[in-house]
Amino acid sequence: MKKLLGIVVLVFLFCSIGYAKTKITEVKRSVNEDGDGILKLKEFHALNAPHAINPVSVSDFSIIGKTSIRFESNHGECGQEPNWNDCPNDRERTELYYGDESWKKEKWYRFYLYLPKDYNSIAPAKMSLIQWKRLKPSKVLIMFQHMHAGLTFNRGGDTFPDSYIVLKSNEDLLGNWTEIIFNTNWHPDPKKGFMKVWIDGKLKVDFKGRANSKDGRKLTLRYGLYSSYMSYYKDTFNTKKMPQRIAFYDGVKSEKNCKKLLDRNTCENLVSQNIKEYKLFIHDSNDKELHLRSICKITPASFETSEQATLRGVEFNQGTGSDLCTYVKPTEFFTTIEASDAFDGSYSFTLSRFNPSEGSMKLGSGKLEISDGKISVAKKSRSLKTSSTTYYDTFEGQIDKEGNISAVFNVNALNGKGVPLPLIFTGTIDALQIKGRFDDYFEMIIQFKKE
Repeated sequence: MKKLLGIVVLVFLFCSIGYAKTKITEVKRSVNEDGDGILKLKEFHALNAPHAINPVSVSDFSIIGKTSIRFESNHGECGQEPNWNDCPNDRERTELYYGDESWKKEKWYRFYLYLPKDYNSIAPAKMSLIQWKRLKPSKVLIMFQHMHAGLTFNRGGDTFPDSYIVLKSNEDLLGNWTEIIFNTNWHPDPKKGFMKVWIDGKLKVDFKGRANSKDGRKLTLRYGLYSSYMSYYKDTFNTKKMPQRIAFYDGVKSEKNCKKLLDRNTCENLVSQNIKEYKLFIHDSNDKELHLRSICKITPASFETSEQATLRGVEFNQGTGSDLCTYVKPTEFFTTIEASDAFDGSYSFTLSRFNPSEGSMKLGSGKLEISDGKISVAKKSRSLKTSSTTYYDTFEGQIDKEGNISAVFNVNALNGKGVPLPLIFTGTIDALQIKGRFDDYFEMIIQFKKE
């Protein structure tokens, strides 16, 4: 009886393990049912971890047809091949790998992407969701990536200067299907190459210029979950373990022209659009969250001619590139709460910075004026140690009927160095304070009381 029971257990375990490992033929069947056009799904990426629990599977959660492709990545699921090992190189991935594509030909691509509402972001580490790489030599051309800013498009740093264009904020991205339309001619001639991206039918990228390098004649598509520079996440959040990551893809398709990919009316609507400005995401490798100072606007002309290296991190904060890039308005950065006049009046305040090792330091004072739920700083009787008091004029805030406050204020936490940066402050009228972060070191606190 014991021997029989042991056999049953072994059979059960074997079946369970076998079931978790979806075969590439099953994935191909699901993809073919949706019609993938001229794309040629080849195999699982060679660097997918062989010991992964459930890396790629077919799901009945879909937006096109009956099924989608589900990707899952867990801590420690890194793989290797003869010429590369992800494990010691700060990477984990589970991706599908497609057959070679040729350059000098226009292509249209469509993807449906779904990141769950509770998706575990690994920012400030990098998460590639879709990428094309040229071969011989192998270099990244472009990536669609998830970052603190949401879904971004990067004309990849392996071949071009990094430039992260914000496509869709996390507020709209997570928990919703996102349609990605990508149109390009992978051409090294700047007069013939171009890249266009539409998100949910709206044009987000319209780049004209070199789209490849002269030494890269073939390229490949791969998509799924590709985590890199994971140490950024581990160091920033003081952890040794990466969280589980899950994503769904559906309706992946490519054609030589738009009308084969989509219907005529949709194509006419897409190609008729133009872009007035881009939103760029300028990030640091130790950012714990999205900062207002990390989003700036740039004209298409400036984007095509500028080097992203002049628009990064500290250099930008110190003013480099300020003639090209401007911060977004507060109302463009976060959802504005519905203002209420329930708390209208004058409130005296003090502004302080705080760090546990240094304690609190008063930086300024003044008077908050609330009128029809809109909050501003009165021009009289105000002080500020770290910059001109005129920066109080940048303060914009609102309060709702429940007493919840959201505000933006350009302020410097440092006396004698640094520059004022736009910070988001939140809090409640009941707590009589709102807080924001200048960086990962100083918390900024505005305490107030009704006069």
